[in-house]
Amino acid sequence: MVTKLLEGSDKLEMRSLLYEWLPRKLEILGANGLILPLLAEGIFPSTTFNTIGDLQATFTWDADITSRVTYENGVPVVTFDGIDDQADAPDNAYWTRAAATVSWGAWIRIVGSQSGFILAKHDATSDQREWQFQISGADKLASTLVDEDAVSNHVLQTIATPAVTADKWALGVATFDGSADASGLNLYIDGVLVASGDTDQPNFVSMRDKTESVTLGYQQTSGPETFYKGKMAGSSLGPFFTFSELNADQILRIYQAEAKLLGVYQ
Repeated sequence: MVTKLLEGSDKLEMRSLLYEWLPRKLEILGANGLILPLLAEGIFPSTTFNTIGDLQATFTWDADITSRVTYENGVPVVTFDGIDDQADAPDNAYWTRAAATVSWGAWIRIVGSQSGFILAKHDATSDQREWQFQISGADKLASTLVDEDAVSNHVLQTIATPAVTADKWALGVATFDGSADASGLNLYIDGVLVASGDTDQPNFVSMRDKTESVTLGYQQTSGPETFYKGKMAGSSLGPFFTFSELNADQILRIYQAEAKLLGVYQ
């Protein structure tokens, strides 16, 4: 794998390519898809950004992220320190998928062995749990859904069998078919469906519409927060959320296009 660092005119050319890719990606995500670009490009200090797509949600960073932004192959990249780097957006009914299809995805480059949250709508401090898209123990991609109305908050969860390789870019994607079964959750790494282990608790019926915020890089919890540590790509390569259950061909198309833009060659 090679990641190139570009400057000057090359960076401007890459920025143009990123803008050209944006509508194509949104077309793949569908009418209800959105992208988190991670920063309001060209605006510093950078403390907020708006999503692009079906919902224009405003995410607010914990602090000015200017010092956390670098460029790899002209793509803006944000580094999360695993201590307190995070952003969040207010609750909106858009983010609640109940018994409905949904997909999440992000380009990540984790640092060391960790558990951390990429995107979440989950607050254990006040019984406001819905969903988590995360790196579980042993560097494994995972997705967790919670039925807050069920006895003992029963969950559906799937955890990838292969680990995400540390210090290497990977596109992680989770999809859900809207059923009440963990078999409806699938995980993809670099455009390929991977084996995963399921937790399928019997009282799960559906996620519920709760009022917690949507968090990037961590989740709300009654114990110490578990922050993501590593890098995420931004701009049109930023994390995404869509009402669609993306299929294998759509996910592979996103991976192939964005691996080239990020300068990642296998």
